[in-house]
Amino acid sequence: MTTAELDELERLEREATPGPWYCTEHVVETLNGRVAENLKTSHDTTLIAAARNALPTLIAAARENAALKEKAPDCEIAEKLSDDAHELAAELSAKLELVERERDQLRTQLAEAREQGRRSGIESAANVASTHRGKACDPVGRCIADNILALLGADK
Repeated sequence: MTTAELDELERLEREATPGPWYCTEHVVETLNGRVAENLKTSHDTTLIAAARNALPTLIAAARENAALKEKAPDCEIAEKLSDDAHELAAELSAKLELVERERDQLRTQLAEAREQGRRSGIESAANVASTHRGKACDPVGRCIADNILALLGADK
């Protein structure tokens, strides 16, 4: 219903005999007397009385519905934004999981590279010490190369 139609119904309701309306047989009555009589069936009287009594509530509900319809585009936009936010959160979560997996792989590779570098350094030191065995001794007569090999755990 349009606002104009609701305004017209509201005007008619204000100008009509105040409710509540009651029905008996083929007559619609109020506390002030009869409003309509000689109606065809008691169903007609029941409908007229019920409609008259419900009219203020129906008008208020129709106005509220119209107001909600006016706000509907805002609600649709908010719902779309909410859907977009959930979708974006899911995408970011998946990307974060991928980045964390890559980080863990890089940490493993770095640890392996460090271990490999340590081993290479030990091997290099052992090779250098082996070539200098017996050549450089400390003042006490200990061979420095032998000491290095002992520290590295290399065979003499």
